[in-house]
Amino acid sequence: MRDQREQILFVVVLVLAGWLTYSRFDERATRVVLRSAGQLASVALEAPPAVHVGRVVVDDLPGSTRDRPLFAPPRELLPLDPVTLPAPPVPSLPVRRPAMVPSLQGEFAKVYRLQPEDMGHLRLGDGAGGSDVGDDEVSAPSDGGAAAATDEVVRPPEETYDWIEQTGLRRIYGRILNDDPHGLSKRPSEPIRFQQVSVTNGRPLGAAFSVARGELAGFALADTFENRAIAKSRALGTSVGSAASRKALALELLASWPAEPQALELAEAEAERAHAASGHDPSTARLLAAIRRRAHDLEGEISLYVTAESEGWADAPLYCDHAAFALSMGLVERARELVEQAGALTSTSAEVRAMRGRLLLHDRRYEEALVTLRSATQVSFSEPFVDDQRNALAVDIGTTLIALGRPEEAVEAANNVLLKQPDQRDALNLLAAAHAAANELDAAAEAVGDLLTVAPEHGPSLTNAAVLAWRQGDGESALRLAQTARDVDPFHAVEPTLVVGFLHEDAGRPQQARDDYADALRLDPGDPEALYRMGRVQRLDGDAEGATATLHKALRLRGPEVLLLAELALAALDLQRPEAAARYCKEALRLEGDNGRVHWLLGLSLLRQGDVGGAIEALDRAASEGEAGAHSALGVAHYLRGDEQVALEHFDEVARAFAGRSEHPVAVYADDAAAAIRDNLSKRQWLDRFVRSTSQLQRGWEERQWDGSPRVFLDGVGVRVQGRMEKTRENERPGIQRPVEGRGFFSAEAQLACTVGHQGRYGVALTYRQAKGVLGRLPKAELDIWVGEDGLVRTSVLDGFDKLVVDGAVIEGVRVEAGESVTLGVERLDLVGGEFQFLVDGRRVGEPVVVKALRTFDNNQFDLLVYAEAAPGRMVDAGISLVRIVQAP
Repeated sequence: MRDQREQILFVVVLVLAGWLTYSRFDERATRVVLRSAGQLASVALEAPPAVHVGRVVVDDLPGSTRDRPLFAPPRELLPLDPVTLPAPPVPSLPVRRPAMVPSLQGEFAKVYRLQPEDMGHLRLGDGAGGSDVGDDEVSAPSDGGAAAATDEVVRPPEETYDWIEQTGLRRIYGRILNDDPHGLSKRPSEPIRFQQVSVTNGRPLGAAFSVARGELAGFALADTFENRAIAKSRALGTSVGSAASRKALALELLASWPAEPQALELAEAEAERAHAASGHDPSTARLLAAIRRRAHDLEGEISLYVTAESEGWADAPLYCDHAAFALSMGLVERARELVEQAGALTSTSAEVRAMRGRLLLHDRRYEEALVTLRSATQVSFSEPFVDDQRNALAVDIGTTLIALGRPEEAVEAANNVLLKQPDQRDALNLLAAAHAAANELDAAAEAVGDLLTVAPEHGPSLTNAAVLAWRQGDGESALRLAQTARDVDPFHAVEPTLVVGFLHEDAGRPQQARDDYADALRLDPGDPEALYRMGRVQRLDGDAEGATATLHKALRLRGPEVLLLAELALAALDLQRPEAAARYCKEALRLEGDNGRVHWLLGLSLLRQGDVGGAIEALDRAASEGEAGAHSALGVAHYLRGDEQVALEHFDEVARAFAGRSEHPVAVYADDAAAAIRDNLSKRQWLDRFVRSTSQLQRGWEERQWDGSPRVFLDGVGVRVQGRMEKTRENERPGIQRPVEGRGFFSAEAQLACTVGHQGRYGVALTYRQAKGVLGRLPKAELDIWVGEDGLVRTSVLDGFDKLVVDGAVIEGVRVEAGESVTLGVERLDLVGGEFQFLVDGRRVGEPVVVKALRTFDNNQFDLLVYAEAAPGRMVDAGISLVRIVQAP
């Protein structure tokens, strides 16, 4: 009984002594939480400015105890430092798709926005396809026209050649070579000089000869369009009273174009004569301007307007024609000025109202434009293009109706024109565009077929056919039609060139698309659509500076648009200019406040500026507008606020929204971020920091030194391993070592540095030892990472006592200079596979390695060794300032 009481007393005394010892130590010990920047892959070990590696600065301690030796891990494991998540992904922007009415590609026609996920799926053949046309229903009329062009047309020789018929001889064909052959009837005594040709191939037969008029039974010039027009013109005379007749003849000739290529030149000559004979009547001036416009004689057209302005021709329709010319050249303010001058002359001119409506249409004020254009139908147009102007007005009204989302009414407007003039080209274009806007692609294809029958080589018509073929999913036909439009109609080549670029972009050929957009800019350096598309592909190619310059040009020429401003915002984010990006986004939201993607961009811009509250507000609005991807940025914002669980809820919302699209960049980011946060919350760490000298290491650490090895001691920078290496021991190295529990182990890292005089290597080794017969406990598995004398980082892996899986492999791209500090470590990647990876400064390096002996890791105990060694006779001088171990709580 007495022995039992003595034993109990001994235990009580022992517990009391231990408690008193611990209390005294606890009074002196100080715990430090090192907050460091983290990464998704692993947590970097960086001391903040207020905490110095090797010394702990504690502001609330008295002066005599400010610097404390800290060897022990804290009494409890601490949470990991918050991970630093990469910047959340930016949204992909919609693309403005080609429109069959190019003026409706504007920003408020949302139907012309193609979502980025719908891009890149077009199939194009390997061939570039020149002017060949596909055999689908859209291009069939063009095929028929080409076939008709190859048929042999047999014409009487009188329609091709001049002829003479000598008395008693047969008629012969050729060319009358006299000067002014049209006036021979007024010169009866002049002989006719003639060159006979073969009616089969047009080649000369013999030499030219002369025939006296008395020997001829008859002669005539070829019955060509040009000769008939000249004959009609000569018959009108040169008197002042011939002006009206000449104007009528000019209109007749103009109506024959383009079927008769010479008609335009003849009509211009006739209109000039009419203009001179009429004493500069404004209606003949309008006729002459219209002819020069169709001939693409911009210099001649503008000279006529300048002359009219300088001579004070006060005519409202002529002012409106001048305004239309200015608007086509991009001079919008000049066009407004001219329309105001015309309105000051009369308030009942249909031309004035129609031109005002077109300016409103240009400004995308569609409701006002429709009211103004319809008011023009209540008054009369002036001569000479009354019918043409009425048709153009109907087409403008139809275009406005499409922009307002009323394509059925646009179809009706087009059909009203086609009832009077079935082959009216602009009305057919409008009809096709209206059906396409209503998603009636078969009806649109029929209208395009009629259009190509009427104008088989009209560039805009072929371009519309290409756009429709793309809408029908026929990329190869679309490409051929767009290339044909570009080649056959040089004056309208910009639009089809942009369509070709868009088709290449949709087919996943960005370089070809960029070349096409560059071609369009060579044709017209100031085309806003070409600048927008070029700037977009420049941004996607990584040229953010070039994209910003190009998009700014488009912004100056076209004015603010949501897609344009959003592209500029993305380019600004690429250039690390979040303030500029936020300005662009706010301007875009002024135009379209319910655009969720722009709200998303604004939230990212504010997040990069550090305005977390503003970012959350903008991103919440984006999510409420249906942009599920904005939850990824919301997760980051809430995590920065310290709301880990709210952040995880947002990342989980992304996973639900992108179910079935796990490869999407937003889904990948959210999955990685959520995994990193959950991994961070599931682990705990301790930090052992070594400062100032004390008698020995504490709390599980022990020094590894022996006679003939470098000394291991504590100094101001931590644990110092210093001295000459004279004697080595098998499977042991100088340094500090402690056991590590295998259960829940995740990683271990140590911060080391060596001096210039160091002549060996230093590193970190994680070793598992097991008994091997009479040899005792030997290393069965070991992961070792070290810095050699040459500054290169190497690794080795032992598996199964004597199998070297990795033997001194060099980590590429890493070099440590003498005196520099480096953090080396080992990280466990899974729980059952025995997969590990090495760490340098918190980053995973090299390839993962599998250690079969460590697959059953949970019940094992390991030795963590931080060492510095050299060959016998060489000097060792290295310092260890920090060791960090991460494990499950």
